[in-house]
Amino acid sequence: MLFTKNQNTFRWIIIATSFIIVSVILWKTYEFFQHFKHEERVKMENWSF
Repeated sequence: MLFTKNQNTFRWIIIATSFIIVSVILWKTYEFFQHFKHEERVKMENWSF
């Protein structure tokens, strides 16, 4: 069968795709929290004056 012959390749494609998706999710989460932290600091500086 064609599927069993390329099963190992297909498995590595799924693993690589999953790794890319998880990496993008973590990167975007990091960017979101950096932006959120910056906004909160600006708010606190404005509030303190």
